[in-house]
Amino acid sequence: MTSESPAPASSYGWQSHAILAANLDHALFTRNLDKPVEYFRLIDDMETDLGWTASSALSLSYTSDRCRSGTRSLRLSFEQRNEDHVRSARAANGSFTGHAVLFEVQPFSAFAALRFERPQDWSEYTRISLWCYVHPTGNLVNSFALQFTSAGAPAGPQDPIAINYFADLREGEWNHLTWEISEFARDNVVDVSVFQPGWGLNFRDAESRLTYDLDDLRLEKVAAEPVSGWAVPSGRVSYSHIGYAVWGEKIALLGDPVDDFRVVDEDSGEAVATLPAEPVTSRRGEYWKLDFSSVIRPGRYRLEAGRVRTAPFPISARPLDHLVDSLLNGIYAMRCGFHLPGVHDACHLDVEVSYRGEHRSVAGGWHDAANLSQDPNNTHITVCALLDLADALAPHAPELAERALEEARWGLEWILRMRFGPGLRYLMGEYSYYTDGIPGNLDDVVTENVGSDTFKNLSAALAEVRGARALSEIDPALAARLLAAAREDFETVLRDRPSAPQEEGEPDWEVAAWQNEVGYMALVAAELARFTDDQRYAGEAARLGRLLLEVQEFTFVEGAPITGYFYEDAARTRILHEAQRTSGAPHSFEDGGPLAYQALCETFPDHPDWVDWYTGLLAYSEYYCRKGAEAAEPFGLVPAAVWRRAELDGPLSFDKNAEFLARHANPVFPSMPTPDLIKKQMLELYEGGAYLSAGQRLRTFPLYTDKVRHGSSAVHLTKAIGLGTAATLRNDPRLSALLARQVHWLTGANPFSRSLVYGVGYDWWQNFTVSLPNFVGGLSVGMNTYEGDAPAWGNNAVFPYKEVWIVSMARLAAVLARLPGAALVSGTAMVEAVLRHRGTGAETSVEPGPMRLSLQPGEYDVEFGGKRQRLALADGAAVQFDIDPKQALELLVETRPARTGEVRVRITVVGAGVHRLELRVGNADVPDAALECDLPAEGTRTHEFLLTMRKRERPWVLVVVPDGRVDAAVEAFGTAEPLHDLATAHP
Repeated sequence: MTSESPAPASSYGWQSHAILAANLDHALFTRNLDKPVEYFRLIDDMETDLGWTASSALSLSYTSDRCRSGTRSLRLSFEQRNEDHVRSARAANGSFTGHAVLFEVQPFSAFAALRFERPQDWSEYTRISLWCYVHPTGNLVNSFALQFTSAGAPAGPQDPIAINYFADLREGEWNHLTWEISEFARDNVVDVSVFQPGWGLNFRDAESRLTYDLDDLRLEKVAAEPVSGWAVPSGRVSYSHIGYAVWGEKIALLGDPVDDFRVVDEDSGEAVATLPAEPVTSRRGEYWKLDFSSVIRPGRYRLEAGRVRTAPFPISARPLDHLVDSLLNGIYAMRCGFHLPGVHDACHLDVEVSYRGEHRSVAGGWHDAANLSQDPNNTHITVCALLDLADALAPHAPELAERALEEARWGLEWILRMRFGPGLRYLMGEYSYYTDGIPGNLDDVVTENVGSDTFKNLSAALAEVRGARALSEIDPALAARLLAAAREDFETVLRDRPSAPQEEGEPDWEVAAWQNEVGYMALVAAELARFTDDQRYAGEAARLGRLLLEVQEFTFVEGAPITGYFYEDAARTRILHEAQRTSGAPHSFEDGGPLAYQALCETFPDHPDWVDWYTGLLAYSEYYCRKGAEAAEPFGLVPAAVWRRAELDGPLSFDKNAEFLARHANPVFPSMPTPDLIKKQMLELYEGGAYLSAGQRLRTFPLYTDKVRHGSSAVHLTKAIGLGTAATLRNDPRLSALLARQVHWLTGANPFSRSLVYGVGYDWWQNFTVSLPNFVGGLSVGMNTYEGDAPAWGNNAVFPYKEVWIVSMARLAAVLARLPGAALVSGTAMVEAVLRHRGTGAETSVEPGPMRLSLQPGEYDVEFGGKRQRLALADGAAVQFDIDPKQALELLVETRPARTGEVRVRITVVGAGVHRLELRVGNADVPDAALECDLPAEGTRTHEFLLTMRKRERPWVLVVVPDGRVDAAVEAFGTAEPLHDLATAHP
């Protein structure tokens, strides 16, 4: 079987897993049902005909069969599988297009609207309430949209979409549906409507006709949930709902002033600690910081501060395992072509790709999102994330690692089947309709979308080579096929991209940025070199590494305190932003850059460019991610992007949705988004960013360029992958702690104290899932922004910011792979030793001989043979550490400013034996490239010298490598001038 031959889907015994059930008592939409209603205004009690109208695809009538109040209700009925739509939606080759009916402007759309004789002012009301009875059909996945139009309301990048999709409707009973609307313009409401998307049947034996009975549509005044801003609301605590690591930092935030707080054991009800609350003021507001890092006993706890108390959370050695398990559940539930009880039958078995007379089923991999489409890039990066997760967890949580590897294999099988030759593959699955899965009838989809795409070939090659490495021992035959495919696909990329592309005119927003390409190219080359020992790949990796460095900024431009970010293009004309090029919401593949630096440094430790790659990763993590996170203190969220004012006058990606959807006033576009409005709102978003210099701002959240393509999770998580990569390479526990805060943000440690992961933690909301149910572990595109640079998290499920995305879940999986909750220490102990954790006091005893230890991250004192040595372990680090009294070595590097442009360096060497210290420097010169050190027993030596900066407007880096072991290196870095604090207003 050649590398391009399709593998049968049944070649591996795929195991079915029970899909986790969410505890709906922990959902905010459940708790909101009990809110007191101050007063209400009836819109329609369905007792009289107020003039509802319906599209031709939906039948509308009144019924006395049932009601919530009065004597009757409004009945809406339509065909979930509309045969007229299937017959008419034909591709050029005559097959069904596979497109669902997802917007009102499409033929066969099903909607009903109540248009008011005169515009209504709903400003004093904060919630819409509606009752819905769902007639049983056997199709357990039901959802529809409730929406309204406030005519003339602005439709720019800062304006929310007045639509809410209600999902997971229970059949055979009345569902009470509520939607808080405080953030929407609602002073000129001209209609309210119900829209039913048409996506076919999840279960082919289900009844096609779906009927709703609606009653008691009203406006209500309730205390609405805060949806925008940095303030922690009164009565809430911002904390990690999934808990905290025994050994880690434990921080919560309160918006109410208190002097102290209590940590209470949930089981006994006893306070285990009473601690002071620290007032904190930043550019984001005033807070009271609750630091309970001193509590290290495992258990379930809650926080109490005044009259405020949290829900219970764990402190444990492995608090993230529950999130990993939930996330794997969510990814599994996104599978295409697999029978998932309660989700769908084995779907899209009759969707085929045709190439030169050969037909292959596209069923497999994972759906991109709620609309069932499938961009191969998303399956490729999901495979990579799962392989990373499996590799990271294998020494510490083998059952979770095995589950992650099994899920990765599901994607790898699809990648090979969708491949038709070297660099030739299925390019895009735009189907969004559940076909009946039976080949040979009217709804078969035959796509001919096969070709070569540079970035898709790159992301595939990365998944293939990593899959080959992961499976080399357990499935050598499959590993060989994957490696052959990776080689061929990468050769195609090298042929198509022999050098950096030179842009002419406006950028092509439909292709990946050059930074994305060169980062992934360098990464794939390094991975192939590491796995094959082929020197040609080594040479390509080094060449591409140099090209990657050329698109990274190392200067503090205009004196800004931020650097280390990337440019999109080889000419460095545009900073790499989060503008979405290939699908419907912000995303980025800039992680290829940091990942490439790590792979290059680990694969070629003695290469002359090693320190340049190391400097690139240090600048990205230290002066972009960590420094940029100051702007979001005390939450510590990493930034989205640096923007320059001049860029707003340059070319920007255009939202084609506006042309399609804004043909008339509607809930998405109540008015036409004019260029002037878009520019005005973009400038406001720009000025809302943290001040860097007169012409630069740092955005914590994306600077959106249109109304629809919003969301931030994938943007932040992509940065977090780079941060975690640096944490492990640099073995820096500080960066691991900051990385953990990115996960905590998603699971409750945000201003709203709400988890963004469905079914995990507390106060989560429904995702926009449309043709899928909500499932535990589902993660959407992420938080929005309505004003300034503040997070926004509304109480509606709408595309795309609340849309469940496999990309978001994949990015979170990749971050969790860099937070496995342990570090791996390997080496040889010549004598007995004890490793004592400085934070928890936990002790690990070691006997003489080989050692392989899974240890809690943090700092340790290692005691052996009458000696004591310090050992620092970042989360996820893999460290080689030998315990030998005759060759013990500990380095301390201290620096302080000397004359202008110079730094005085003092290296203290403690230990025994003869050692060689190599000095690797970035943006600096030192008197000697290496230092020799002969230490007697119990010896100490010091070396002092001057380091001279080459360019004062850039950071300098010094890496001391003892005895050729880069894994034991000690770093120092700094700047010529102090950098202003981004946590406060600009100077």
